[in-house]
Amino acid sequence: MLDIQETLSKLSAQDKILLLSGSDFWHTHPVESLGIPRVRVSDGPNGIRGIKFFGGVPSNCFPCATGLGATWDTKLLEELGQQMGKECAQKGAHVWLGPTLNIQRSPLGGRGFESYSEDPYVSGKLSAAIIRGCQSQGVAATPKHFVCNDQELDRNSNSSELTMRALREIYLKAFQIAIREGEPWAIMTAYNRVNGLHVSENPLILQDILRNEWGWKGMTMSDWFGTYSTVEALKAGLDLEMPGGPIFRGTPLTRAIASGKLQSSDLDESAGRVLQLVNRAIASKIPFEKPEESGDSPETRALLKKAAQEAVVLIKNEGNMLPLTKEKTKKIALIGPSAKTANISGGGSASMKTTYAVSPKEGIEALAAKHGIEVVYSVGAQASRYLPLVDPLVQTADGKKGHLKLDCYKKDPDHEKGQEPLYSMLSDTAVGLLADGIPDYVPQQFYMRVAGSFTPDENGEWEFGLAVAGQADLYLDDKLLVSNSKDQQRGDIFFGSGTVEVKNTMSMKAGQKYKIEMKWSNLRPVVEGADLIGRGGFRIGASKIIDAKQAVKDAVEVAKSCDAVIVVAGLSGDFESEGFDRPDMKLPKGVDDMIKQVLDVNPNSVVVIQSGTQCEMPWYGLTKAVVQAFYGGNESGNGIASVLFGEHNPSAKLPLTFPIKLEDVPSHPYFPGVDGKSLYNEDVFVAYRSLISKIPPTPVLASFGHGLSYTTFEISNAVVSEPKYDASAASLGLSVKVTVKNTGKIAGGEVVQCYISSSKCPLPRPALELAAFSKVHLEAGESKTVEMTLDRGAFSYWNDTAKHGNVTGSWAVEKAIYTVMVGNSLDNLTLSKEVIVKESFTWLGL
Repeated sequence: MLDIQETLSKLSAQDKILLLSGSDFWHTHPVESLGIPRVRVSDGPNGIRGIKFFGGVPSNCFPCATGLGATWDTKLLEELGQQMGKECAQKGAHVWLGPTLNIQRSPLGGRGFESYSEDPYVSGKLSAAIIRGCQSQGVAATPKHFVCNDQELDRNSNSSELTMRALREIYLKAFQIAIREGEPWAIMTAYNRVNGLHVSENPLILQDILRNEWGWKGMTMSDWFGTYSTVEALKAGLDLEMPGGPIFRGTPLTRAIASGKLQSSDLDESAGRVLQLVNRAIASKIPFEKPEESGDSPETRALLKKAAQEAVVLIKNEGNMLPLTKEKTKKIALIGPSAKTANISGGGSASMKTTYAVSPKEGIEALAAKHGIEVVYSVGAQASRYLPLVDPLVQTADGKKGHLKLDCYKKDPDHEKGQEPLYSMLSDTAVGLLADGIPDYVPQQFYMRVAGSFTPDENGEWEFGLAVAGQADLYLDDKLLVSNSKDQQRGDIFFGSGTVEVKNTMSMKAGQKYKIEMKWSNLRPVVEGADLIGRGGFRIGASKIIDAKQAVKDAVEVAKSCDAVIVVAGLSGDFESEGFDRPDMKLPKGVDDMIKQVLDVNPNSVVVIQSGTQCEMPWYGLTKAVVQAFYGGNESGNGIASVLFGEHNPSAKLPLTFPIKLEDVPSHPYFPGVDGKSLYNEDVFVAYRSLISKIPPTPVLASFGHGLSYTTFEISNAVVSEPKYDASAASLGLSVKVTVKNTGKIAGGEVVQCYISSSKCPLPRPALELAAFSKVHLEAGESKTVEMTLDRGAFSYWNDTAKHGNVTGSWAVEKAIYTVMVGNSLDNLTLSKEVIVKESFTWLGL
């Protein structure tokens, strides 16, 4: 271990500057002369990718954060955090870049699937649990993106404009809880501005609140390329600029010291905090520069399946349509474009090369066979934003299936004949060359040839698509089929540095091999003046063209012929991703109409939606059952099937309100903003806080906290203790005890939820706010007492004019009568008790 003060005394100013930025994309800077190693960090929010976006060691994909949010299960989250820490060790990483704690103020936020909930209390409690689990393995967790990084449009320059009250009560509160109960060792700052000033150089947020008021002692790092100044960011408390090589540290920081804007001693606090993280890495005993390993094992698969099952929410179940049994049905129509695809995660930095993935079709067919039920499949509609990747239908010249051969050249091989490739490897057909995958000895600007064979599995007209960051042309049997090298149009792919997908068609015969070749270079960006992220990338897709009307007709005929129908629809990482926001809450074009027509002919139907955040469901009243599956990770398909066939009794609850239409969302008039500003005009009335406060309350498709089970529960005998008031500590806490009984015939889990309503406050407050929750598992007929503790935060609001000591602006608790309401969802609060707080007080801190 390093003696931090002694080490600082031996570091030159230049050494300190090195410590304050990354050495590359995924490592801090070493100082070998003093025995300071470089620390490895790794994405992402739903799994440990390792240091390669492309060509990396396969990883396990966990359910997305909204899916984990739906579990409302802190014990499970802590267990998953432990597994995250173990998999960091397998990848040689000492720091996990997660969890994501941003609040889902709009369903349209591109990275909404990365965050747990629209509610800061749920977000804070669950993130604290996963942080504790991860750090129990010696791996630092890094909650992000601190703070108000709630949209992707202009995320590096956009300013989130909001009141201090909204900032405190909603957007900072999740971090406040996570820091108090999880004690993370690092925090990542957001890209955006808050009230005009970038968070990474914002002393109010990074110094006054985070360090001085909350007393947090860990290390701050920027999001990747999220540092925007030299002196200002350092003085505000940004310790580490990522990635390397540095833009605002390095030479600019050296010049700042030379010019007298900074002293060498000004670097000590930040350098000391980096060294503290280095000591954490040393203590972890995870070897530095360790080769990456994959973590697939039976035990891990069992845990991933458990998480996937627990993340599935049963929203509707009329007439006990579910679970499906042989007594109810002997033949099932499985319909939908999302059934055959394992949509395990959203896109962007959450994506990864997985150890394996189970599609809904695979999971459903396996359990149906176990139960002696026949399954007939029909696609019903096409619903991909981009054409499906050609991976399943390609192979290299020497017969390696699922790959093509990639060769790198310094010069154009069409003009410089006879060149030997600088580098060759097996390649996927979706490649993003950020900072890895291609060796450093290959020039930054280079040429690639990607070649092999393509074998269609159906006769007919096929459509091929090519999207690139760089320039590329696609050839089949040596004939140019798709050109995406000139007159390019910029798209969302590759973090906004790529093109739209250019398409063309070709008639093909099933089973016939066609030579496929792509000629690619990255000599210029897509649009002059635009940044090329890393070294560029490409994506090759193909699909047999389906007659949309005929596909629906086929699905309808299949639905007519079966006893029951399962429709699987939703979104994917092509629709929900870092880099862009959703334009609406709709399913892909044509899917809603297909679902309606299927439901018209067979009402014995269940619709399964896989998405990271909410989708509109205009057919909701026509179906007997609706399941929200979120993105379930590797075990998505098995998790969905386990719930449908009753092998797992669902206990998940929605961490998000599902509105009837987008216009009902409180933030809708202001999202994503204009002229570089996002106005948070809904203030503290975010999501359910607004909908429940209107008179009458706004109708919703499914309320916050809602979720059904295959058993029934009774919550009774509420007992609320007297508040405890300690003037010296300004603390307030009370317990709420209830009896929960499983009144059904099978074991199951229930989430007891406690909400607070205030009778007196000088500022408008939501009609109800979540104050506590607890998940309990019960056998049939079993009863348990559940106790929840309500701390001072449950009764508090932020008051800009209230004084706490000599400070103006503090948390305030009013002398008043409060109503404590308990139930199993926001729309089913069956118990109510009054609590009298006899003294008003203010407070600051965690």
